[in-house]
Amino acid sequence: MREAGGGIEIESTEKGERVRCLAVVVATERLPAVGFLSGSGVKIGIGIVVDDYFRTSVPNIYAAGDCAELFDKETRAARINFGWRSAIKQGRLAGENMAGGGKRYIPEESDYFWALFGPALLDRIR
Repeated sequence: MREAGGGIEIESTEKGERVRCLAVVVATERLPAVGFLSGSGVKIGIGIVVDDYFRTSVPNIYAAGDCAELFDKETRAARINFGWRSAIKQGRLAGENMAGGGKRYIPEESDYFWALFGPALLDRIR
């Protein structure tokens, strides 16, 4: 990786091709810090377990964004949807629900991190 003409140029190690871009996102396998909730009654898994309204297992406590662990009914697995787009959407909805909104979260493909950059990103990391 090197600076190139006001942007960044990356050389793919697998194919040897060069890719020009304005930004580079490096993601590591970080997990939410939820240890402090031990003994609080808030159910934790990998993250803070929430329902489709971002409610935790404790009444009037909500969680959203990078710490919220949702059950994906399509894949039948729990998932944390990292990324600023989903965090903003989830935070707004959780806030509305705290105020009595009663709105259910319905995930959309555009909420997922890889969708920000399209299939080309997936091709480069395989």
